[in-house]
Amino acid sequence: MSFFDFYANALSYSSLIVTGSETVSTGLNLLGYTFQFGGGFSGTISLEDTVHRRTGIWDASTRPLATGSPALGVPPPNYGDYAAQTYPDVVANLRVDQPWGSAQVMAALHNAQGACYGGVCNAGVGLLNNGPDAAGWAVGAGVQFKLPWTQGDEFWLQGTFARGAVSYLGLNKFTTVDSFAMFAGGAPINLGGDGSVALAWAFDGIFQTGTGVALTEGFQVSAAVQHYWTPMLRTSAFGGYLQLNFGSNGDPSSAATLFCTGLLGGGVNAPLPAVCDPSFALWQVGTRTVWSPVRNLDIGVEVLYSRLDQKMVGAWNLGASGGRAAGLYEARDQDTWSGLIRFQRNFWP
Repeated sequence: MSFFDFYANALSYSSLIVTGSETVSTGLNLLGYTFQFGGGFSGTISLEDTVHRRTGIWDASTRPLATGSPALGVPPPNYGDYAAQTYPDVVANLRVDQPWGSAQVMAALHNAQGACYGGVCNAGVGLLNNGPDAAGWAVGAGVQFKLPWTQGDEFWLQGTFARGAVSYLGLNKFTTVDSFAMFAGGAPINLGGDGSVALAWAFDGIFQTGTGVALTEGFQVSAAVQHYWTPMLRTSAFGGYLQLNFGSNGDPSSAATLFCTGLLGGGVNAPLPAVCDPSFALWQVGTRTVWSPVRNLDIGVEVLYSRLDQKMVGAWNLGASGGRAAGLYEARDQDTWSGLIRFQRNFWP
């Protein structure tokens, strides 16, 4: 677990994208030191494996952009055009744990250096064809209240801002992917159908030959509450909002400009949407009810609603994938419902 993590989807089965930093069961290599001030107050500083925090950097001058991955031919999880790790993420927090609950403020510094892997490299003075250097960062705060109504009742609230380090917002490649899509309708619109798609790329940054890494930036806010109806029956409700911005298309130094000119140069998605803006926002709201008929046995039902608000205007020319036919699909906001039934038996402790 990262020392940046706080809420970390404590009241849901699903790993919601919008609820902030979460280090999953794959584990995280780190070296940390925690100092106890007394009275429930503590402070921690840690050096953490930066690879776990990479969502992707795209060299838009040497690679075409695929719908599913920024690094063609590389098995997931891949990190696009990231350079080799040069220093770990530096993470710090201040925390208080009291009978009323807990609170934490946290910050992180993240290496966001690009590297060239294609035939054209971002050469420059002192770069040795290794691509441009950049540093991302994130700051956040969270609070948990133990509610007085019933033992186990609790309320969580968290917010994070990040630049060039979007995994701290919840867009972690180990729980999701660096690019995702939602489709609706049937046949492509050029064949008389009403097919539509929302595409989103969760990049830390983008660069081209002769440019630095243009970093994305965004924020998330989330909340969750849990209530015990009886000692054996509890319900939680949770949700949040996440926004990732690429800047203004037209600003030559923005990630949006480098993204859109990279698409045009690659030609793989031509014709492009009439308005190219890769910024997006994501809403997620859900609820879970868990029944524990005997000790260490949980039977739970969860329902989740997600909405992806994208900024593109026009149509994408997409290839065939699974049951989806090749053709033009309108760029449009999308939403989806999902459900989960889970039976969990704990044998220890």
